[in-house]
Parts: sequence; C-alpha cells; structure tokens
Amino acid sequence: MLTDAKEWFFLLYEGKQTDEILHLGALQFIHWVNALSFNERFVFSILTMLILTAGCKLILRLVRQLLNVGR
Repeated sequence: MLTDAKEWFFLLYEGKQTDEILHLGALQFIHWVNALSFNERFVFSILTMLILTAGCKLILRLVRQLLNVGR
C-alpha cells in the first residue's frame, strides 16, 4: 500500500488523472479497513473519532484567534 501511495502522490503532484487516483485510493482504503478484525476496527474507529475531535477543536481555536485579531 505504501508504494501505491507514493506513486499516487507523484501522479497527483504532477496533476495527472486526479479523480481516478483519488477513487482508487479510497477503494484501497476501504479494502484495508475491511481486512481488519473486529477489535482492530473498534480501535481504529475510536482513534479516528479522537483525531477528528482534536482537529475540530484546533480549527475552532484558530477561527477564534483570527476573529480576535481585528479587535
């Protein structure tokens, strides 16, 4: 999967077939998640939720700082 990711990154960087590359990447990710065991999926989903929550908090903090700059 890592070599595919490198190849896709370079193709995206060069601007070649962006939609097809992103579609293939999404399909490969889905296959990877489906190959996980139940326990691994559970841990993966919890980690994903934590990362998304942290990302949302950081974005909100950044927006607040940007809004306070003008004051």
